[in-house]
Amino acid sequence: MGILKFLIAVVLASFLELSTPLLMPVADAHAATASLQEVKFAFIENFTKYVTWPPLTFESSSSEFRACVVGNGTVSKAFEIHAKSIVNTHSIRSIRITSADEAPQCHFIYFGDSADGGLTKRVLKAVEGKPVLTIGEVPGFITKGGIIKFKQVEKKLAFEINPAAARLGGLEISSRLLKLATIVSEHTESDK
Repeated sequence: MGILKFLIAVVLASFLELSTPLLMPVADAHAATASLQEVKFAFIENFTKYVTWPPLTFESSSSEFRACVVGNGTVSKAFEIHAKSIVNTHSIRSIRITSADEAPQCHFIYFGDSADGGLTKRVLKAVEGKPVLTIGEVPGFITKGGIIKFKQVEKKLAFEINPAAARLGGLEISSRLLKLATIVSEHTESDK
């Protein structure tokens, strides 16, 4: 738990101070895989701090924030473990979804690297135009309508953002976060 808080602090400090894309080194050892997943979780947790949902998305300032997960990866499991975190003033409720019908209840959906391609496409279609922040790491994620995608650049972790997909759902992404990302559209994703 201590390392997660440290990573969150490092990532948050980086978001606030860097003006170039944030690239985190990706180590080679098996233990580093867990660290990479923890870094992804820290990124995701901080992404939510730089996104504004439309005013009527939540019934009140204390309504729960529904963080949904598709797939079974390590980052997906981190959501279940840390479901007591808070996004702004909202407590987080972690939900694993297995069908597109469940998707519209979510405020955020993470698509793990083990997410089924057909389910990913159906879920993204179900939340198109809705205020749901979608984050994934599979090839073609942006092309299918995703908003933020993790990618590796020369063994470093970076991310792409499709601002048009976010705007379609009424989400506003802070210029501070956009400065750290590679800006793409559904037509220019780096690895379709």
